[in-house]
Amino acid sequence: MQPILQMYFAEDFADETEFEIPRVIVRAKVPWRFMLSVIVVGAILILFLYSTASPNVPQGPDSLIQSGSCVAFDSTQAVYEVSCDGPYDGVVRQLIGFDRTCSSDTFGYRDRQGMGIACLEP
Repeated sequence: MQPILQMYFAEDFADETEFEIPRVIVRAKVPWRFMLSVIVVGAILILFLYSTASPNVPQGPDSLIQSGSCVAFDSTQAVYEVSCDGPYDGVVRQLIGFDRTCSSDTFGYRDRQGMGIACLEP
């Protein structure tokens, strides 16, 4: 019976000497102040850039013919967009596909970029 007593004694001794470290779980903190400060600085920057932008810059032709665009003819009788402030050869009523024809009160000319036929008002 000696070995059995030694076994119980060893288990009691082992239980008393084991030390279990308590686990402390700390939740991650959300950096609310930092996030709020980034949002405020970003909003101030956007408002500053918006206030300093000059929307009165005159915009020239964008080379895309559409209704109301002023056009001029090149050497191949194709039309290209020009500014309506300067000299121009006509105003586009509509841009149609190559398989269609312009109405009888307009004249059709090929778009220089190959987008279709520009119907010009007389």
